Amino acid sequence: MSIIAKYESTCTRCGEPIIIGDKINWNASESSASHVKCPKDPLKKKRAGERFVSIGDSISKTGEMPPGKNTPEGERVLFVRVNTRYHWCYIGTDWIWYIIDNNRDGDDWGRSNVLGKEIQGIGWKVPYNEKLAQEIRDIANILNA
Repeated sequence: MSIIAKYESTCTRCGEPIIIGDKINWNASESSASHVKCPKDPLKKKRAGERFVSIGDSISKTGEMPPGKNTPEGERVLFVRVNTRYHWCYIGTDWIWYIIDNNRDGDDWGRSNVLGKEIQGIGWKVPYNEKLAQEIRDIANILNA
């Protein structure tokens, strides 16, 4: 069917102008007044957080957990709270670090292998990989938006 008249509105998430339907053939899925791929889509953050957890799990299973007290070098690109723990990612020239805090009462502080002025945690590192580094940066941009 042909559209007789379109209604213009504003996305309820990002404020951008959008077309949400027509007079005759109103589509219920368009009536929410938000972009389908809105940059402020709340599910986008949820999916990014889930992907970050998946990346962290992968690094902790496949990465190296160096002994001793280490200080990751590079840029801290991600610092998030997942459930009740804080998680960090550092991207350096040689390594990508994934760190989970380990500084609470009841934690086994002797397992901590990463120490710094803002960190006490358990960390794993994997060799630098441009694709992984970019994905972590992309996730950080979504979560920090």
